Amino acid sequence: MQAQLAAATTSRETFRALAAEHRVVPVTRKVLADAETPLSAYRKLAANRPGTFLLESAENGRSWSRWSFVGAGRRRR
Repeated sequence: MQAQLAAATTSRETFRALAAEHRVVPVTRKVLADAETPLSAYRKLAANRPGTFLLESAENGRSWSRWSFVGAGRRRR
């Protein structure tokens, strides 16, 4: 099953304009991926590259979290 991706929150044109003036420009995308776990999504996106991260919002040792954030560096095309 494929994850359903929403459009990126930043257009390519906006990204280029921001990147001209800033060192880091966040680009986010919401993913409906009920067949994925945060860890499996992280492993696919990180692909053993340095500087990646997985942050989860579980509270006080609870096993379920509401939000997961995966960070990975840019991929060259």
